[in-house]
Amino acid sequence: MECNVLNLFFIPVFKFSKKIYVKTTCCNSLYIVTNKEKAALLEHGQGEDIYLGDEDMQPVHLGYCGMNTCPSCGFELEQDFKFCPNCGAPLK
Repeated sequence: MECNVLNLFFIPVFKFSKKIYVKTTCCNSLYIVTNKEKAALLEHGQGEDIYLGDEDMQPVHLGYCGMNTCPSCGFELEQDFKFCPNCGAPLK
């Protein structure tokens, strides 16, 4: 979540211009949720069963599916790595 905050003597008084972001697990793309009702549900932690279609989101950063992950620790790897830089496990 990203928002602007009005401070009065370093005390946060009012939040405005909230933006709710979602990140896909398949390609690590980042989207802003443009549907106000669905964004409010996601903000309050009730978005487990919400379907977000293309009309509900706007892309911010598109990932790519060519990213590999380490089978032992899940660290994101480049295509040409022979060993994981995070845990040192050998890769196929």
